[in-house]
Amino acid sequence: MRFLQGLVLVLALFVVSRIFANGTGYSSHPIPEAERMINIEAIGITSDNGGLGIQGRYTHRLNTDLTLDGGLGISGGDRESRVFVGADYMLFPDYEMQPRFSLKGAYTLSNEFDSTTHNWSIAPTVSKGLSIWDQEIYPFLAVPVGLQLISEGKKYETTITASLGATAPLMIENAEKLFVNAEINIDLKDSYTGFFTGLGYQF
Repeated sequence: MRFLQGLVLVLALFVVSRIFANGTGYSSHPIPEAERMINIEAIGITSDNGGLGIQGRYTHRLNTDLTLDGGLGISGGDRESRVFVGADYMLFPDYEMQPRFSLKGAYTLSNEFDSTTHNWSIAPTVSKGLSIWDQEIYPFLAVPVGLQLISEGKKYETTITASLGATAPLMIENAEKLFVNAEINIDLKDSYTGFFTGLGYQF
């Protein structure tokens, strides 16, 4: 029952709202309830005449199960700009040997190859907190599956991406509110390959 409620909520969010996401970000990170995070990310697109760029992201954990994020970014190369929002709904928590499992709905609006592109997607996401050298690290794996509309020619494509990375507190003294993330996106079908790395501040 809980799975169906989560699926319906996420699908409703990305159909009714215009949800947009680029990268998984801090969606699976255990931000305390009602807390927020802002972060800045360096990005690099390595496929299809990509380029380097930067994007900002805002993340807000509304309650135990639901986390929202959004932001914007610019890049060199043929993938010039993007705006994004996303909604991650937790179905199973990270508990003892059980990993966290969630669904993230997304809508992507971007300027790519001199054309406006819309991408609606849903991403099963698995993550697990690990203790390494007395520090908590949260690796994750997401597989966004999307439907992409390219305004030039009114063409539809399905997209599949593998997204793997990790988030962690910044491992320096007196920096409890600072966090780092690193993520790699791998093109599986009509998507792109690239990386994200950034610094976040929780408040």
